[in-house]
Amino acid sequence: MKTTAPVKPEKGQSDETSDERKRPPYFPAMLLLAGLIAILFASSDFWKRFYDDPSLDNAEVEAARKEAEEIAKRHEAWVQYVLVADYTAKRPCLRCPFGIPAVTVKTGEIYRYGITTQGESRYTESQYIQLGVTYLEEFRGSYSECKKMEVNKILAYRFLPQSNKLEAKLIRPPGNANKN
Repeated sequence: MKTTAPVKPEKGQSDETSDERKRPPYFPAMLLLAGLIAILFASSDFWKRFYDDPSLDNAEVEAARKEAEEIAKRHEAWVQYVLVADYTAKRPCLRCPFGIPAVTVKTGEIYRYGITTQGESRYTESQYIQLGVTYLEEFRGSYSECKKMEVNKILAYRFLPQSNKLEAKLIRPPGNANKN
């Protein structure tokens, strides 16, 4: 079977085989960044229309603006954490094979990886006691940095010796239910 190399257009001719010129692989990211920049600039004027509305109380508008800023600020600093077993016990397994409801998690083993902006208060004291786990912060950064760390750790869990439970071989920590 004979193959032929693609014919390049001569100088001055358009390449009919290209679909509107090849876009760089990072083109979607560039569009997203441009959109985020536009939103940031627009948000600086967002509250102006409410301050300018004579039917609204400016003190109430200011309180709402401050609350929005506080909420946004809380979501700037993310943490990737791990819940580690305080003692050996059977704990709920949220995504175990064969429908196994619980597995033995030994002292010091990983129960769950996660991300939060709330720190240790992500869970209540009674949840820590009920599960018999301790919260440990592993990484601080942006949402995307922490999410990447979390997903990498969840997916690499299967390679850790502790993924071989008495009940079954796990591909994710027992406390992680979704693919994230």
